[in-house]
Amino acid sequence: MRINLPSQNNSFEIDPRQYGLDTNPTEAIQKAIDQAYEHGGGIVRIPSGTFHLGNQSLRLKSKVSLAGVRGYTKITGGANPSIKAVSSDSLTDIVIEDLHFSNIGAFDIETCSMMVVRHCIFSNITGCGIGWIRNASSVWIYNNYLDGCTEMGLKLEGSSAGASRDIHIFRNEVRNARDNGLAVRAINDSIYHVNISDNIIYNSGKAGIKLTQESVSRLGVKIEEGTISNNLIHGWGSVVEEDGISCNSYKDDQFNNRITIVGNSIRTLGNKIGGILSERSYIGIIRNKNTVVQGNTCDGGVATSGIFGETTSNTIIQGNDIKSACLNSQFKYIATSGGIGLNVCDEINVNGNIVKNTGSMRPGIFVRRVKNSVISANRCYDDQTTKTQSYGIEESDAGGDPAWSSDNLFVGNHCKGNAIEGLRISSRSQQYANFQ
Repeated sequence: MRINLPSQNNSFEIDPRQYGLDTNPTEAIQKAIDQAYEHGGGIVRIPSGTFHLGNQSLRLKSKVSLAGVRGYTKITGGANPSIKAVSSDSLTDIVIEDLHFSNIGAFDIETCSMMVVRHCIFSNITGCGIGWIRNASSVWIYNNYLDGCTEMGLKLEGSSAGASRDIHIFRNEVRNARDNGLAVRAINDSIYHVNISDNIIYNSGKAGIKLTQESVSRLGVKIEEGTISNNLIHGWGSVVEEDGISCNSYKDDQFNNRITIVGNSIRTLGNKIGGILSERSYIGIIRNKNTVVQGNTCDGGVATSGIFGETTSNTIIQGNDIKSACLNSQFKYIATSGGIGLNVCDEINVNGNIVKNTGSMRPGIFVRRVKNSVISANRCYDDQTTKTQSYGIEESDAGGDPAWSSDNLFVGNHCKGNAIEGLRISSRSQQYANFQ
């Protein structure tokens, strides 16, 4: 990936030791930042050692970067953010690299552009590891390691100060965040052009990756053009039931548009809350348009649908491998679930997926109140001794006229080897050349 780095003044470097780094780290580093800013920009290079900020925060300035000695420069402190910038600062051209933030609040940055965070460690962070970042543009966050954040591993949002756009989050490892692993959310303004790729997320308290509009989002915000690709998600939902990848809009009549979810490996840890499986779906897509969900591998067992789509249109679900969905028969959404579950959707192409061993006597592919869609060349089967996947494919009669499913085409699906052989398709749709 080509990275357009900020235009740093690399010819000017300043060592904060000259300002008494060992006796008052916060004051010394801040004086170095101020001096570099007055010079027109540069790098504050922090040497090896552990430096305690207390409950004070560093205030970044444009064209001034912070760099440590990789693996040897540690920043500690109290619960306040180690780095803070308010909207009036309007930061640009910043690199933060090779620093270890530990037992401290991490970042609180509003309004920034051309910012890079790379090769940093965030351990035992109070709050979010990288974040809260909002009203951000042209941001690259990569090759960082985060472990033990009390909130989200990374949080980036559109805020009242403005939208966030051109965001790149890749090759990070996030472990044991108590909230979402990585979250990019349209709250008080929109999100445009975000890429979340090649990250490792282990055992998040909520979703592994979240690209969402929340119920508290402002009216009129949107998410336009996002890619979630080639991530490894292993375990989520240890605190709140959630999806491994949540690409949902929880705001009525507001839709995510042009999202691609491709090549991710998603595996559960069997997390439970009150004895009930809390890893909800591998992938959730609610209120989406023009979405592609392709080539994802999903295994380990989830409470409800493996891939769940609702109020979604013009979407391709293709070439995914989905094992062991719908394992919680008491789950509140189980009646609309399947290995792939679609509810109130239109113009969906479900093609070439493998759906295996769906539980709770639910079908491999379940369509409810779905119209004008094509379900083709899927293989839905159960190879267990006691089979728990009912039909290979079922088109529900629920909803009544005119809400019920109609005008769908089921062709070339392989549905042999389920508890109930074959397909259950209504007379309002058509089926050809299915093997059952």
